[in-house]
Amino acid sequence: VAVVDRAHAWVDSVLVAGPADPRIWDALAGLYKNIEAFELASALWPRIVRQFPSYHALHYNYGLFLDEQERTADALRELRIALVLKPDYQRASNLMSMVYTHIDDVIAALRYVRWAIAPRPTRATCWLNYGTYVRTLGDYGTAINAFQRAEILAKAANDKDMEASSRFNSGMSMIMIGELETGFNRIESRWATPGFPSPKRNFKH
Repeated sequence: VAVVDRAHAWVDSVLVAGPADPRIWDALAGLYKNIEAFELASALWPRIVRQFPSYHALHYNYGLFLDEQERTADALRELRIALVLKPDYQRASNLMSMVYTHIDDVIAALRYVRWAIAPRPTRATCWLNYGTYVRTLGDYGTAINAFQRAEILAKAANDKDMEASSRFNSGMSMIMIGELETGFNRIESRWATPGFPSPKRNFKH
């Protein structure tokens, strides 16, 4: 509580001057989030987007916060605004696709991840999401190709966890269509990453 009170007092002391840089306001909301003062962050965010209604990144960050708070409809609203302000905002369209999966709307999720991929098809997480959505719809061949594309991009970016996740998903997809040996060989890579609990890594519950 003491930490939250100190943070609140400090934020108020900064905002009383009415800083003109939206990044300052964004950082202050991020501070509240980092110390888990979610009620204070929830109160500050509407003030921020009213102050800077045309700043696309703020609507994205607010949408991300709302999604984390499981306020799906509100998150979609803010992400739509971000995309109106910046239609090629890849980060926003990719996140929007993920938010739609929370309400089981895979068709909408697929539409927005395609939007994310179109301007710059070089982000591994977009291809990983695309593969996940088309696999849900039963298109395993397209899913495997997407996961392999994600793996290549992640490797080029030296993103080990994303590379392993992409290999794992392509392997699981192969197993689903009966390519067992190749599929099992590919999912082995996921067991080698620190973030994946597995008996092979002597994980203890």
